Amino acid sequence: MIRASAIDWPLAMVFVLGPVQWVTLVDTGLALKPVHLPVILCALAGFARAGRAQGAAARASVAAAGPLALVYVAYLAVLLTGVFPADDPGRGAALVAKLWLQAVLAAGVFLYLLRLPVRRICDSVVAGGLMGAGVFVALAWMTLAAHGQSLPGLVAEALATGSPAPLQFRLFLTLFNAGDWAAGGARTPASLRQVSLGFFCITGLFSAAALVAPARGTAARLAGAAGLGAALLLVLASLSRSLALVLVLSGILVAAGLVRSRAQAALFAGLVVAAGVGLAWLAGATAGIFELLGARYGDIGADGRLHQYARTLDSIAAAPLTGHGTGHVEEFRPGARNMVHNLLLGAWVQAGAAGLALALAMTLAALWLLLGRVAVLRRRPDLLALAALPILPLLRSQLGGQGGNYALPELLAFVLGLALLFRPALVSAGRSTRAVSIS
Repeated sequence: MIRASAIDWPLAMVFVLGPVQWVTLVDTGLALKPVHLPVILCALAGFARAGRAQGAAARASVAAAGPLALVYVAYLAVLLTGVFPADDPGRGAALVAKLWLQAVLAAGVFLYLLRLPVRRICDSVVAGGLMGAGVFVALAWMTLAAHGQSLPGLVAEALATGSPAPLQFRLFLTLFNAGDWAAGGARTPASLRQVSLGFFCITGLFSAAALVAPARGTAARLAGAAGLGAALLLVLASLSRSLALVLVLSGILVAAGLVRSRAQAALFAGLVVAAGVGLAWLAGATAGIFELLGARYGDIGADGRLHQYARTLDSIAAAPLTGHGTGHVEEFRPGARNMVHNLLLGAWVQAGAAGLALALAMTLAALWLLLGRVAVLRRRPDLLALAALPILPLLRSQLGGQGGNYALPELLAFVLGLALLFRPALVSAGRSTRAVSIS
């Protein structure tokens, strides 16, 4: 059972406040948002404890994180050198300052997590994510009502018409104080939507782990089911392809860890068929659901994404070695300026060949960490769900509009994955045949 006394509340509050990205406490170029307060608290506590002896467990986890951390620091250094050649040095300087600050906070949170048992971390994320979903829906409902719109009405309109516009261009833009963007008003970057939803995606991964974790009670499994359901509902309603893909890949990993016999394989196949039949029935009841899914998940070129890639490649061709400077944005059509939705292209267009090389090194390091853990954790399907965490930054940076940079949930995904999946007990278990036991 997930008890209040078993929850680490500073960590839980990160996921309670994480989705509320349209609330800004202070904006001086580096906007201070509610989620930053518990992140700063965890980071300070982590650094304060770092000076004490933490034993072989902490040293092993830090050693595993070292290569990726060094590559990322080198990448930030290259971005820093590219601030002044940019067409907007102020924008580039603010971006680099934010990324360096987030990297320092992520390091502190990593040290903080090394002091917590795995189960306490998992319960805290699930509980915080469930509360965060409630806070998000309540504030979204009130914010939309203040703008004369209805949250259920927008969802019903999208399902009835098969158009993603009510959810993408009315719901989220209104939440992020950008309801007047069509009339020429200031438009908050769309990446804030992905930052907000990234916390739900992480909650979904931890909730899937709670569902299949060994020696858990009914109450804990119910909490996991509720967290997974809330995450799936909000991610699918947001029409985020990258986050939906992360959850699907996580589900495949969990299924692979659970299936140990032909009978279990048949059970999973039956569940998949039943889910397909249920979706078909729902589609018959709501005529627009297939049109909605097809419009958003069907053709990636339909929303201009491939045009953005092609336009960025043309810009890269003009300065392939030096790039155009940190913070560079592309104008894909008159009045539409945005960072390219691709980690490698975003790094290349901003920081040139050096940025591309380091971004590629980060990608390969993330894949190496993930693949190494899948082999070790084959006996723990619950921790296999968490092995999808290193996928999140890779896909989010490709499709999340961060332009070759990591946002806060992406860094937290790395931190959580490294702190959980590189415990010495797991490493030793990979060298033996006995089951893994982690408190």
